[in-house]
Amino acid sequence: MTASVAVALAMSLGSTAALADSINFGQPSLTSFTGVTNGGVSFTLNNPGNGYSILTQGSSWNGDFSTGAPVLFDNYTSGAVVFSFASPISSLTNVGIEANFYGPYTGTLAAYNAAGALVSEDVINFSSSFAPGTIPMWSVSGPGIVTVVASATDDGDGIGLGPSSLVPEPASWAMMLVGIAALGATLRVARKAAPFAAG
Repeated sequence: MTASVAVALAMSLGSTAALADSINFGQPSLTSFTGVTNGGVSFTLNNPGNGYSILTQGSSWNGDFSTGAPVLFDNYTSGAVVFSFASPISSLTNVGIEANFYGPYTGTLAAYNAAGALVSEDVINFSSSFAPGTIPMWSVSGPGIVTVVASATDDGDGIGLGPSSLVPEPASWAMMLVGIAALGATLRVARKAAPFAAG
């Protein structure tokens, strides 16, 4: 990215631009329902009833995350895990969702704005089979995301959340490409609209 494009991007987004972000699922504060994204945005978690534990794939969690990856587990509680961000973000990426059982399930990552309107949703069907390193990546993106809800079907024994080591699903790639194309079109239109200064 050239300096002029970076400056134009910063000017078009303004100083209150939301952040593209991800979460370190191994941070100890998550067990007390608080955390900070990798981009520095504070968030709180809903209380699932039994609290949260941080487990490790391959020892205390035997699922499909990469071996050694931290897994945020809701301690056998059914229902969604809700992240509430202190300030808006523009995306949340690299999220793995796994139901605490072997077999097929549907994982959903949904993002909402301050008005409670759905901004983005990523739904993936997956079958948990204890094949470390195969968990897919869920991601959401859109303007003004303040709440993200992670859920899975067949979650009677709870769900685990952690980082994914796989490439995004085709729908996620398409969403990213549409966003990049829109940004490029905006910058191109802004450049054409600027008057030419005669020297």
